[in-house]
Amino acid sequence: MLEKNNISCKKLIADVSTRWGSTAIMINRILEQKEVIRIVLGQDRTTSHLLPSWQDLDVLQCVATVITPFQTLTDLLSGEKRVTCSAIKPLLQVIYTTMLNIKEDEPTLAKEMKMRIKEDLESRYSNTEISSLLDKCAFVDPRFKHSYSIDDELVAEILSEMNELTIVSDDIQSNEESENLALEPPPPKKGNFSSIFGPVLVTNNSDASQQSQDDNAERQVELYLQYPSLHTDMDPLIWWKQESSKSPLLSVLARKYLSICASSVASERMFSKAGIIVSDRRCCLKPDKIEQLVFLSKNL
Repeated sequence: MLEKNNISCKKLIADVSTRWGSTAIMINRILEQKEVIRIVLGQDRTTSHLLPSWQDLDVLQCVATVITPFQTLTDLLSGEKRVTCSAIKPLLQVIYTTMLNIKEDEPTLAKEMKMRIKEDLESRYSNTEISSLLDKCAFVDPRFKHSYSIDDELVAEILSEMNELTIVSDDIQSNEESENLALEPPPPKKGNFSSIFGPVLVTNNSDASQQSQDDNAERQVELYLQYPSLHTDMDPLIWWKQESSKSPLLSVLARKYLSICASSVASERMFSKAGIIVSDRRCCLKPDKIEQLVFLSKNL
């Protein structure tokens, strides 16, 4: 009967609770194969009661319309070879203003779903520390910068971290110089001007050095903000690799924040791979061997 009516038949897909987007894929396949389902279930009286009614199909269509757009977003945030954490705040703004925008002519079910989704997202990102971290990630991403979230407090935190990097770098350099001086023979004792002006000059130089550090950090941030924003499909890590010499301190923060994953999918994939390697027949492997096998499996 399917061949006579020229109806294509495809296998139904079951959703997986641990896989993002699988529910949308399952519902869309059911809607795509609804005629096939009607024909197959209608041929047997024992299964005819399972035929989906028009109300059931309307509910499925409404749910699919709301959740299908999220499938693309979850796929993007699940990637391992692209920068993801910096895109969370911009994506949230897109979600709130477009995907979850309630329209008057929408069914009541769609409105309730959008309200519930929005409430859930807002509760997940209401933490101040998490919000600040996501703002910093977006700020050091040349695709977004200050387009979505920027304030004086955020810039001040960025500058403070840049100054801390300078202090740490100076401490390491001074320790290396002290070690080198300790190996040198002591200079001959004789009167010089440093014994008189030393404390004064050291204090003045310290103040000037601190002012220079602050100015350097501010100049790097100003220069970074003057660059045009990258296209959203471009890789920010490649951009920072090319421009790191112009903003060295800010590039260090960029590497720090842009390396954060937006989701735990990468870790879950690693655990799944380890579960395949350590089977019932290979349960006596030593921990170091397991680590080596997992590493080779993921990187070869």
